[in-house]
This record gives sequence, C-alpha cells and structure tokens, in this order.
Amino acid sequence: MTHRGILILFFCLIKSAFAGQSLNCTLNIAADKKSLPISEISKNVASFSYDADKEVGKNIELAPYKLILWKKAPHLNLKFIGGDFKKPITIQFDLKQKNIRFQYGASLNFFCLQGEQTEAQKATQISPKKPIDQFQEKVLFEVTEGLTFIYNQPEESQMMRTLFFQSGKTYINSHELEQRLPWCSLRVQLKRNEDTLVNKGEEFSPLSFQKQENNTYFTTFSYSFVDFANGKKAGEKNLYNPFMLTCNVLRGMPYQLDVFESIVGRFLKVKANL
Repeated sequence: MTHRGILILFFCLIKSAFAGQSLNCTLNIAADKKSLPISEISKNVASFSYDADKEVGKNIELAPYKLILWKKAPHLNLKFIGGDFKKPITIQFDLKQKNIRFQYGASLNFFCLQGEQTEAQKATQISPKKPIDQFQEKVLFEVTEGLTFIYNQPEESQMMRTLFFQSGKTYINSHELEQRLPWCSLRVQLKRNEDTLVNKGEEFSPLSFQKQENNTYFTTFSYSFVDFANGKKAGEKNLYNPFMLTCNVLRGMPYQLDVFESIVGRFLKVKANL
C-alpha cells in the first residue's frame, strides 16, 4: 500500500484471534505535542472501545478528521476522512493482530490494544469513591441500556420529555418516585410526535455544571447540554436534543460513582472527559 507522505507502522503480536474480543483504541491528532492543557485534551484525543462481534461499525469524529471502523472478514478496516487527507484513505488489518497502530506524519497517531485499556482510557475512569462533582462539566454520560421517552406524558408540555431514575429503575412520572430517596432525571427535547428511543452507546457531553443546595433534603447536581447564551447544543440527534441531566442526592451523602450507579443502575455510565 502506498500513499504520499504516509508512514504506517504495524505492530503484530499474534497471540489470540481478534474475533470475540474488544479493541480499546485511542486516536490522537496532537501526538507531536508532549503535553496538552486539560482544556485541550478532549479536542485532540478520543478514546473508545470497539467490539467487532457486537457492533456493525464505529464512527469517530475528532475535527478535522472522521474515522470509520468496520469488520469485514478476514480484515478490520479503518477509513480516515478529512484533515491532511485530500482523499479518504482505507487501511486493512488482519483480524489475528493483537495490537494495531497507524501513524501519519508527526501529529496523527491511532492505536488499539486488544482486551486492554489504553492509558488515555484509564485516565477517564472515575474511582468509585471519588466525588464526581470535582470534574464539573468535564464528564461524559453514556447510555448503556436503550431508553424510551414516551410521547404521551401527562406531566410534560410541548416537546420536552423526562425519564426518571431511582434505585436502578426508570419511571416516566415523578409521582412514582419515593420522595425521600435519591433520584436522577434525563430531560430531552423530542423532534417528532412519537415515542423516541435513545440508543445504547449514545454519549452526552455537558456544556455546563451547577451544584445547588437550596433544598433542605437534597443537594442537586445539574448538567446542561444547551448553552442558551451562545446558542449552542451538545449531542444533537436526528430525533431529539439532550437538554439536562439532574441528580438529587441526600444532603450529606457524597456524590460519587457508587452512589450514581445505585440510582441509575444499568442505564447510564459516567466517566471523566478531560
């Protein structure tokens, strides 16, 4: 394979087949910079996992690049679009390769470890006993189980719809909640007059964070996905816009990962987005 100005490095440790295992990958478009300010990391580094047996493909966007991964036996295919590539370039790797690396010039570096987390992925993990609010809006919420927002909800107006979480279960009406137990809510704006599914794997990155202690029973932690002042929306989808995620934790109870998981159960996951 030839491509002007391209340096491709392949590291192959053929110890086990790719099929049936997940790849943990990192795309870095500032690899020539030894260090980056925290505010710049999320703009230049994207970490993700890809399971070829369970996922048809994966699209990763890190401006000005777009990366597409998909499996077509006996190969794992990568396609890079944009950035330094005037024309899209496709690279193939043997499915038996344990580790994968692709490098272009000095700045673009992509690598995957099979069955192991990359250092960038480890950095995004939040310790179970570490306060989530210390990250403020620098977190990423992932939907880990499909969520259905019912269109016909008596408590809602216009196109806003809310799903409530408590003790690992979901509810569509606030009056179904135990009033003295912690709870969270995810509010979205629908685009059609119909029930809307938020698919597993979708991610939301907040634009702002706020902590409020104006309730005698709860401390409220709110994440907004809309910046009204600047007219910005984060995570806009074809059928809905994420609006706000709020968690109400008992006063004096730490807002940490194990508490968050006890409220949202299998439906949501939070990680640092540095």
